[in-house]
Amino acid sequence: RWGVGFGIRWDAWTGELGFSSVVQTRAPHPSLPDIAVDVRQWSLVGRGCWSLVRGPVELPLCVGLEAGAVAVRGVGVDRPRRARGPWLAVAPRAGVRWVPIPRLAIGLDAEGYGALIVSPATVDEEDPWFTPGRIGLAGLLRLEVRIP
Repeated sequence: RWGVGFGIRWDAWTGELGFSSVVQTRAPHPSLPDIAVDVRQWSLVGRGCWSLVRGPVELPLCVGLEAGAVAVRGVGVDRPRRARGPWLAVAPRAGVRWVPIPRLAIGLDAEGYGALIVSPATVDEEDPWFTPGRIGLAGLLRLEVRIP
């Protein structure tokens, strides 16, 4: 997963807007080894954060909302289909930031998501077997360039 965004800081609070995407991954069929789907996901992200500690080490706690789409393409079926569906998720995040100089922060975050809206994908006409996961967890490396 990768993403890019920008934020506005005020005291211990930060508001962020961004874009994130999941690099194409292949999900195998649960019982037919030659059939799979290629999955891509993208979303626009809005997030609010509050830092428990400020200084050379910061501990931000965030909650966000992701809205976007999931796209799948059938692999290994006679008539592969493409399908798209909406994606909406709540995304809490906690992290640690090291601020070696005032304009640069390096961080490590743990982010979860709980999908509120996901759509099953039909990649052939008789077997709508793939649905994106409703919950997940990711570890993220973060680089912040802070502009005054």
